[in-house]
Amino acid sequence: MIKHLTDLPAGVIRFEIAGTLRAEDYRDVVLPALERVCAGRTR
Repeated sequence: MIKHLTDLPAGVIRFEIAGTLRAEDYRDVVLPALERVCAGRTR
Protein backbone atom coordinates (compact mmCIF):
# COMPACT_ATOMS: atom_id res chain seq x y z
CA MET A 1 0.00 0.00 0.00
CA ILE A 2 1.20 3.50 -0.82
CA LYS A 3 -0.30 6.56 0.84
CA HIS A 4 0.39 10.03 -0.54
CA LEU A 5 1.22 12.36 2.33
CA THR A 6 0.10 15.96 1.94
CA ASP A 7 0.67 19.26 3.81
CA LEU A 8 4.17 19.66 2.38
CA PRO A 9 5.78 22.61 0.60
CA ALA A 10 4.90 23.11 -3.07
CA GLY A 11 6.84 20.78 -5.34
CA VAL A 12 7.54 18.23 -2.61
CA ILE A 13 5.95 14.81 -2.68
CA ARG A 14 6.16 12.20 0.04
CA PHE A 15 4.73 8.71 0.35
CA GLU A 16 4.21 6.26 3.17
CA ILE A 17 4.68 2.68 2.07
CA ALA A 18 3.49 -0.38 3.99
CA GLY A 19 2.90 -4.01 3.18
CA THR A 20 2.87 -5.37 -0.34
CA LEU A 21 3.09 -2.92 -3.22
CA ARG A 22 0.99 -3.54 -6.29
CA ALA A 23 0.90 -2.02 -9.77
CA GLU A 24 -2.42 -0.41 -8.82
CA ASP A 25 -0.70 1.50 -6.00
CA TYR A 26 1.72 3.00 -8.46
CA ARG A 27 -1.03 3.79 -11.01
CA ASP A 28 -3.54 5.18 -8.52
CA VAL A 29 -1.25 7.04 -6.09
CA VAL A 30 2.25 7.70 -7.41
CA LEU A 31 1.47 8.69 -11.01
CA PRO A 32 -1.28 11.19 -10.12
CA ALA A 33 0.98 12.82 -7.50
CA LEU A 34 3.81 13.16 -10.02
CA GLU A 35 1.42 14.57 -12.63
CA ARG A 36 0.19 17.22 -10.18
CA VAL A 37 3.75 18.28 -9.34
CA CYS A 38 4.80 18.41 -13.00
CA ALA A 39 1.71 20.42 -13.96
CA GLY A 40 2.78 23.08 -11.47
CA ARG A 41 6.17 23.65 -13.13
CA THR A 42 6.74 26.84 -15.03
CA ARG A 43 8.97 25.28 -17.72
